Amino acid sequence: MTNLIAEIRDSLREAGISPRKILSQNFLVNSHILERQIEYAAVSKDDAVLEIGGGTGVLTERLARKAAHVYCIEYDKMLASYLRKKFKSFENVTIIEGDALKLDLPKVNKIVANLPYHISSPITFKLLEMKFEVAILMYQLEFAKRMIALPKTDDYSRLSANLQYQAEVKIVEKISKGNFYPPPKVDSAIVEIKLRVEELPVDPKSYGIVTRILFNTKNKLVATVFYAYFKKSLEKDSRINFKKKMDAALSLAKTRVRELSIEDLVVITNELRVFLKETNNQHLLPEK
Repeated sequence: MTNLIAEIRDSLREAGISPRKILSQNFLVNSHILERQIEYAAVSKDDAVLEIGGGTGVLTERLARKAAHVYCIEYDKMLASYLRKKFKSFENVTIIEGDALKLDLPKVNKIVANLPYHISSPITFKLLEMKFEVAILMYQLEFAKRMIALPKTDDYSRLSANLQYQAEVKIVEKISKGNFYPPPKVDSAIVEIKLRVEELPVDPKSYGIVTRILFNTKNKLVATVFYAYFKKSLEKDSRINFKKKMDAALSLAKTRVRELSIEDLVVITNELRVFLKETNNQHLLPEK
């Protein structure tokens, strides 16, 4: 670990920067963990791999030895410049400077990354829009627990419901904060995400819209949450009738959001679409 800390410090000096908390610049300094991340993803010469948050390139370099091609995205301009110099002789490494949340991500079949923690939620939702075989990603431990949380638990959220609908997700290893430079205040976890290959019962876009509405207030009843959301777009004299019809149309109307399973959310998505279509209110469900 000591040698890697020295290497990263030297790289940061060469890049002309100090670690910035605002960019979640806590660098993994345990080479054994870096190697295990690659092993978890079973990276081979048949794979195109995406890395988000290249940092000083310690993971990038190890990926490049195993993969057919590595696409490394780095937001920090000075680190991106350093990485371009470091990997200028690597024909199988492409350094992309920019914001991963705004970029069109390259087509790959695997993702291996120590993610910048401040973008954990939005980048995870963006990755769900891609097609890939497996993603091995480092998150804060508390965030990782939310990813695998089950209904009726405090950690269960929109993140849990959306991720588990589209993928198999599990924590494969917990990582203590002492394995980073500078050490963050919290422990971390390596998470494995494998997209489901079977056809999903409802399209992820519709499912995602429904979960976004419901999980704004997850301790309330389904009917209460939907009515509070829809009534703003309804004429006042039509609201009572709309609510009565909606309550009758939704079989889980009186269930609290935090108690809904993935299967329940699929049922709700289907029933809500049918109800809105039958009442000529399709326009009430936003595209995103």
